[in-house]
Amino acid sequence: MDGSKPISGGLSHCWPQFGPGEIQQHGFARNVNWSVKSMTDTTVELEMAPSDYTKEMWDKEFLCTFSVALEDDKLSTKMLVENKGEESFDFQAALHSYFTVSAIDNLSIAGSFKGKEFLNKMVGEGEMQTEDREEITIGEEYDRVYKGVNDPVLKDSGIGKTVSMILHTILSTIVVQLTHIISSPSSTLADCIKHCWI
Repeated sequence: MDGSKPISGGLSHCWPQFGPGEIQQHGFARNVNWSVKSMTDTTVELEMAPSDYTKEMWDKEFLCTFSVALEDDKLSTKMLVENKGEESFDFQAALHSYFTVSAIDNLSIAGSFKGKEFLNKMVGEGEMQTEDREEITIGEEYDRVYKGVNDPVLKDSGIGKTVSMILHTILSTIVVQLTHIISSPSSTLADCIKHCWI
């Protein structure tokens, strides 16, 4: 949390780039301090604007606003990106969401996976495959990008809890990526990472 490396935990942002590309992997949004625009007992609104640091990597005029609201039965988040310049730009946005689970053997992920194409990054340089399961269980190292799945439900039978992720976007492509989940009897923390990859 001292700024020497990106945050890996909670709901860290990947913006304006998700994977590898022209700038550092996952962009710079999780490396910088966001300004608090407003805050109540149950909500916070944060802003990120260009700085010398961001302009060295990505010289665009933007304003990102991230809102979080804690409600009785859910945590709601919203990210708004505004182009403040004259030129258009493309970007990708994702949230790395980390969840603690009782044990990897107790974990399953339900959703509209069956019949969806995914990129299996654990095969060669990556191979497109089609999912035949309705509910995913993890029995090996796992790095897959699922396209068009916007309703994942993380189920932990060890503690009897579920986490539902409801993703809303105006764009037609959503990628859910469950990354680097290592299956072993001693695993107590699953690195379940959900990305809305725009």
